[in-house]
Amino acid sequence: MLNVAPASVKVSFRNRASTWVRNQRSSTRLGFILQIFCRILLSLFSLLWTPLLLNSMGRNLNGLFLSFQSVASLGGLGDLGVGGVVNIQTSRLLGRGDESQLRSFLASARALFLVLGLLAIFTLLLLSPWLPELLKFTPVPGSGSLRILFAAGAVSAGLLIFNSYISNLNYGCGNLTLSVVPTFLLVQLTFLGHWLLARGGFPLWAQYLPYILASFFGILLGWAYVRFSHPALAHAFPITFDFKNLRALMGKSFWLYFYYISAGIYATTDRLLINAGFGSEQIPSYVYNYKLCELALFVIMTASFVAMPKITQWMASPETAERERSVREIERLNKFQTFMGCAAALVYLAVNDVFIRFWLGSEFQVPVFWQVAFAAQLSVSAAGYVGFDLAARCSDRGIRIGGISVISAVILNFVLSYVAMKRGSILGIAVATVFAQSCLVLGLGRFSFGELKMSWWKLSFRTWLLALAAVALGFGLKSYLPLDSLQNGCLLVMICFAALLIIARALNISLADVRQELNLVCGLLKSKT
Repeated sequence: MLNVAPASVKVSFRNRASTWVRNQRSSTRLGFILQIFCRILLSLFSLLWTPLLLNSMGRNLNGLFLSFQSVASLGGLGDLGVGGVVNIQTSRLLGRGDESQLRSFLASARALFLVLGLLAIFTLLLLSPWLPELLKFTPVPGSGSLRILFAAGAVSAGLLIFNSYISNLNYGCGNLTLSVVPTFLLVQLTFLGHWLLARGGFPLWAQYLPYILASFFGILLGWAYVRFSHPALAHAFPITFDFKNLRALMGKSFWLYFYYISAGIYATTDRLLINAGFGSEQIPSYVYNYKLCELALFVIMTASFVAMPKITQWMASPETAERERSVREIERLNKFQTFMGCAAALVYLAVNDVFIRFWLGSEFQVPVFWQVAFAAQLSVSAAGYVGFDLAARCSDRGIRIGGISVISAVILNFVLSYVAMKRGSILGIAVATVFAQSCLVLGLGRFSFGELKMSWWKLSFRTWLLALAAVALGFGLKSYLPLDSLQNGCLLVMICFAALLIIARALNISLADVRQELNLVCGLLKSKT
């Protein structure tokens, strides 16, 4: 009897824990908290990994690797937007309770992903001898064979496409919390492997191998999450070439492909043009001075990431109450993201010089106008992201309009950035991104909120103006009240606090809203298992 009690207690605890995890797997607020917590840890660890890699690789080699990573990350876009369709269709069909149609749809999607993944691998392998020269990649000491590096990128591209299927299936199923901690651990192991190989003086293609392994294990983990939450959907077979489903998939994915490439294209365009026009040694300063903006934007976008699956299901629901709930949640999400974007822009402009000086050294500091452009990218993206993301979710027509809008913005950004590069202005490249992104979020906000009978002025144009006003204030404070003394620091805090109170008032954010969010968060850990 003495041995039975502890065993039963362990089994009972495992059952309760498993039930709690299952109940909270789609919790938007728990997902947000976990994402934020792990992102903070990722940020702290990146402060360690970045200087370690810089010291091990050198500035030129590190800049070349960053440029290659931007190109390689686009390999995942070889899914031609089918992953986005899987995400949206999974949310919609689960919202309607039509699991039979969903299984048929996924069988056709798996067939298309298999073809696209294999096609990407073999095509890029064939092109790998010529891609380095075509993209203006110049070997530097220690880089090794760039042809082998791009061949490794071909394998990575195929794995990213396969991973797109399983990650979008998880997202559509509402699995928001399961992958957060394992992904964090996998990222740290990847950086550890990269640093050890860089420290050993291995060529770039060898240093890229940990990233390929991480993609492979990410696929395996993704299957495990779906098996845990929706076992009926966690199958590699059947693979069905149903031409009706395939035609519908490709019709939607063609536009959705362009819809989701904007952020990756902007970053890649900036790095490739700087590499071509100014040399790879300029890229680390440009990339790392945007680091705080990137981290803040990730935190802000996480709110949309965890909320949109449920909002999509509510919008697709036949119940009037759930459709009305989607409108309320959209308004709540929009105003909190705008507020967070304004706050992040003010903090970034105040502390970035100090942060870079202590993190990497004063030689990595950049002109103030670069930082203003980076802050504007952050705040404009945050204020307009809800309208951007809703375009493809509110209707099938929105997928086409979103794709056309993104194509137009990408072309506009490239043309303006190319002109800036030819005129010798890195600042012009950063400003081009702000202008193109502003046109994109305002245009798609007009469509999205019009489709949902919501106010474009209130939810799109006004938030864009608030975002730019916050950046203008941050620039003025940086110019006339630099963070170089305790007195200035106290004045900065007081002025920024007063400005944020005004912004919160303009967005109709009340103390009751904040208390409600805190109560919901506290209730997560008290929920019954």
